[in-house]
Amino acid sequence: MQTHSFLVIALALANLADVAMATHSISNFGAVPNNPSNAAAATNTLALQKALVAANTSATDRNTLVPAGASFYYFWLKIDYLVNVTLQIDGTLLISNNLTAKEWPTSGGFASLWFEHARGLTLTGNGKIDGQGYDWWWHVIITKEDHRPHMVIMDSSQDILITNLLFVNSPQFHLKLDHIMNVVVRNITIYVDVGKQKELFQKSLNWLPLGNRTHGLISKIKEHIPEQMLKLLDSDLPDELEKILEALGIPTFPLNTDGIDPSGKNVLIENVTITNYDDAVAVKPSSGGDPFTNCSQNMTIRNARVSFGVGMTIGSVPPNENTNCVRNITFEDITFEHPIKAIYIKSNPGDRGNGIIDTITYRHVRGTWPLWYPLWIGPQQQKQPGTAGTGCSFFYPIVDECPTQPRVSINNILLDDVVFENGVTLPGVMLANVSTPYTDFKFNKVTSRGFMSGDFLLEQDYVCKNVKGTADKTTAPLPSCFTS
Repeated sequence: MQTHSFLVIALALANLADVAMATHSISNFGAVPNNPSNAAAATNTLALQKALVAANTSATDRNTLVPAGASFYYFWLKIDYLVNVTLQIDGTLLISNNLTAKEWPTSGGFASLWFEHARGLTLTGNGKIDGQGYDWWWHVIITKEDHRPHMVIMDSSQDILITNLLFVNSPQFHLKLDHIMNVVVRNITIYVDVGKQKELFQKSLNWLPLGNRTHGLISKIKEHIPEQMLKLLDSDLPDELEKILEALGIPTFPLNTDGIDPSGKNVLIENVTITNYDDAVAVKPSSGGDPFTNCSQNMTIRNARVSFGVGMTIGSVPPNENTNCVRNITFEDITFEHPIKAIYIKSNPGDRGNGIIDTITYRHVRGTWPLWYPLWIGPQQQKQPGTAGTGCSFFYPIVDECPTQPRVSINNILLDDVVFENGVTLPGVMLANVSTPYTDFKFNKVTSRGFMSGDFLLEQDYVCKNVKGTADKTTAPLPSCFTS
């Protein structure tokens, strides 16, 4: 992928954001500020829709404004075929947390802001979208019913710029960018409230301190872990490690608060800060039925800081009769703090069709205190504790249950200048099916050290099966299935 082509796209899209804002303020269409009632939320939803339609039909003023200094509660809206429209959010949009309101669909798959077939659309401003996710998450935990909205969906859209905004506590995915082309996302922050999620897990007995191991991850894992690890858990632990082991309760109840999930081609994501307890960026596959490309490709994700995330991720990629595909993706200049996973490439179960993951680069990556596995390349760990589930156990290789996927190939993976420090469990996992080995892996200046003077709790080497690769002499540890 040529970086200079992205710069041309970026400059052209940035010019759209420089257009002076004019009169299509949602206030002019009856929006009611600072009022959480259902009536106000319904009024604000309609006002936002009218303002966008007015901008889209204007010959001279194609800008919609959410004014500063006020908060506007709303439900959800879907709008099609916006062309060269800017939505400037300088105030706050709050997704209504009245889950029983009649305005909500009874099933998921929708978004509070849902754009289809847009061209030249810009989302920008000095404000934020607040998903009030706490109430939605708790509803899923206690009822097992899930009809949560995503925060933003852009589907079958092109020439998009998303910049300068704050996205907070989405009920589900924050930015779901499906089947898109020529997209720039820059200078944004995505934040999921750590305290609120911890409170939920404590209530649901999925996150408990080390002093009470009757529930949560530690109690579930103790029956499988080696005796030396049990002794360590029962000893005095460094404060940092204790925080990490407590935090390991998080994945036992995933809330699917992904950061940015693109599929399509020609995407630049840069200068982003993400804290979300799920995939920070997850590139999804495209196939023969997609409007712009039959393979998600030509994407660069760079200059990102991720805290408590589950990876700069490819996938998951299930097989598809039209061949699901992800190719030519680069992650560079990425910093991870307390990642649950960091480098994450995952296939998904399926018994029809094929999938391709090819030419993926991770360059200039730094990670500190990985909570689980700093690197995972293989089947998605989606069989959660206490569930029937399918696929790979979250506790693999402690629990030896991880069926591999012969229908999805993963080849040409480059890790260049990658350093992880103070890991807890092991350096990483690379797990392929014997009939479809992964090929052409290359590690250059890749180091991973555990918190115990360089050692890990479970394994000192990568768990590496049916993978063909090479590593330079500065890589440590050297994956056992590689050649030096």
